[in-house]
Parts: sequence; structure tokens; C-alpha cells
Amino acid sequence: MEYDLVRIGPNQLENMAVALCNAQLGVGGVSFGRGRDGGREWTFNGELPLPPVQGLGNANLPLSGAPQWDGYTVAQVKHKEFLEGSRENISWLLQQIQREVNC
Repeated sequence: MEYDLVRIGPNQLENMAVALCNAQLGVGGVSFGRGRDGGREWTFNGELPLPPVQGLGNANLPLSGAPQWDGYTVAQVKHKEFLEGSRENISWLLQQIQREVNC
């Protein structure tokens, strides 16, 4: 099934990100609504299963047998209202990430 993600708005993108985190990582995380949340959509503190990595010998392990990450996890999305060319879009995203890392 195909989805036209270009037409999704910022609120729908945040909702989708939270839903994907809950579905993939469990409902123990904290989700944030719109507002001054430091750019976070979803956070979790504790153990999370790491996804299987192709070629490392654990690709067939169920998540319960997978290695665990233990720490603070933040999921964040970025939404660009008007898309340009690929280079401009990638440059915009890298600038957004760099601003977050430098805070």
C-alpha cells in the first residue's frame, strides 16, 4: 500500500511518529503534544530492544532475544512545508539536525 507522505501535515506527521514508536517499541514511552517540548515527539527511559541488523548474525532473532538498549531515547520528526529539489531538502534537514545537536 502506498501513502503520499508529501501531503501529510506537521501534526499528522507527529502523530504518525508517536504511533510508530508505540507500535515498534511499546507503549511505555511519553508522547508530547504541540508546544514547547524541546522538539520531542516521544521519549522513553529504560530498556528497548534493538532491531535486528542484517549481516550481523542476529537477523532471525525475535525481538525478545535481541540485544537491548538501556538509556534515554528521544524520537523527533522534522516537517518541511514546501519541498524543493533533493539537495535543498537534504541541506534543510541537515541544518535542522545541526541546530538540535548544537543546543
